[in-house]
Amino acid sequence: RVTGDEMRHLTAIAGQEEVEPGASFTEQTTPAGLAVVLSGALGLRTDDDEQRTVIQAAPGDIVGQRSFGGLDDWAWPARLVATDACSILWIARDDFFDLLSQRPALLQQIFAAWEESPPMERYAALRRQAGEAAS
Repeated sequence: RVTGDEMRHLTAIAGQEEVEPGASFTEQTTPAGLAVVLSGALGLRTDDDEQRTVIQAAPGDIVGQRSFGGLDDWAWPARLVATDACSILWIARDDFFDLLSQRPALLQQIFAAWEESPPMERYAALRRQAGEAAS
């Protein structure tokens, strides 16, 4: 969990966005960042012909951790789409990294929380299933 003091610094760099059902929040050209679902639901939908929803995020879930891998030319592999009207907190990667360089305690708290993030657990399970099906 992130402490109240660290959360204050984090919210200073975040922007709240309202997304209507069915609307895309990200495209491949969207800069890297994190979306924290505050209300509603958000799906990570593939851009292929099937347009599968590979992750469904609920309030409190974090999506976009993979965009923080350090690559400057990173592109979203899928679109974030509101499956219900939703409110999200958006944090741009560059702003986030600038803040973490100044707040090492926040860095530790964030990474601990990411490991417990339900979408990451579901994503890992989907990847394992896909690997087993390919074998």
